[in-house]
Amino acid sequence: MKSSGKRLLPLLLLPLAACAGIATEVPRISPGALGYRLLAGSVTLPQGSNPKTNCGPETLCAALSFLGVPASISEVERAVYVPAIQGSVAPPIVEFARRKGVKAKISEGGGNWKLRGQIDAGFPVMIEVTHKGLYHYFLVVGYNDAERLFVCAYYGDRQHLLTYEKLEELWRPTRFRSIAFSITTADQWVEDGYDCLDSGRYELAEEMFLKALALQPDHAKALAGMGRIRIQQEKYREAEGFLEAALKGLPDDSEVLNNLADTILNLKGDAARAERLSKESIAGTLRRLAELEEELRAAPPGTAARVQKDIDQTRVSLFYYYGTLGQAFEANGRLKESIEARLESLKYPHAGEDDPDGPARRTLEIALALGRAGERERAREFFKKARDLTKDPDLRARIDESEKLLGKN
Repeated sequence: MKSSGKRLLPLLLLPLAACAGIATEVPRISPGALGYRLLAGSVTLPQGSNPKTNCGPETLCAALSFLGVPASISEVERAVYVPAIQGSVAPPIVEFARRKGVKAKISEGGGNWKLRGQIDAGFPVMIEVTHKGLYHYFLVVGYNDAERLFVCAYYGDRQHLLTYEKLEELWRPTRFRSIAFSITTADQWVEDGYDCLDSGRYELAEEMFLKALALQPDHAKALAGMGRIRIQQEKYREAEGFLEAALKGLPDDSEVLNNLADTILNLKGDAARAERLSKESIAGTLRRLAELEEELRAAPPGTAARVQKDIDQTRVSLFYYYGTLGQAFEANGRLKESIEARLESLKYPHAGEDDPDGPARRTLEIALALGRAGERERAREFFKKARDLTKDPDLRARIDESEKLLGKN
């Protein structure tokens, strides 16, 4: 967990007798009660083995139970209760929740609005308060703006009520520290997975995509992400399985179409189908590029930079997609068309940061295809261009060797 930079205060449980003096114990309030906004369902504190100092494990266990995460109070106690201080501190609470697959975050600052926002989102929130030098956790499960009350979980069919004013008094000394919980949806895992994938953190991206697929086995974007990872790992048979499944949910997605075509070609599979998929990918990308260019012409100054960034990325994609089409044409024995497709790819500026030798490799592909087509002089011209473009000594050596082989044949 990333520290806020401030020292977390040690947490000791406020004895229940004192707790009774600062919160009002009431029978459980129905979620439909007039004026109340409450979490749906029952949120009840379990009874732990440390009756006077067990608020940390009990509130955490109740939060996990509400979120549908199985965890017994004894398991939670073993993980977060510290006998030496007779209580629990926030970092182990967050760590345990995350191990259980729950999003948990410590924050300071804010106030009542922070609690209302969490309840409105449908999730419980633990707050750390202090009274007479002792510390206590409440699990907030609802509020009533008209009566200015917060509802907190308690034992059995009982709940605690805290006025906004009293909570402010108890909460302020801890800098309004809270632990917010939520369940990560499949879409959130996928979004995080693509962030990792785009920054080259493939192992972490795979972990996130697999978590998404555990929640939603047919999640097309998660399947597509796994296909990208398997291509990077050169596990093409597995990539094919993921991408075929992704295509069912994303039949017009240009990236999925291109990646599946590329995978089929690497597996030396149905080259005719790979060509069809590649052409569909390019057609969709060109339509997208035209839409973005039209959007840019009408874009206000505040959004023009974002649209231009999307255009630049789309043009980079076309660089690769035309390369795949060139491979498909060649696999189908149409060298002239393969050379034309690869030449077309070079019309699209390449970003260069993540793949600086992309243009050099593409130029080498053209040289090799020209050599196979018997156009030796033109092939030598492209070998020279490839050599001039690359900064990679290994690629330069490969270019030199390829040109020597052309001279021998």
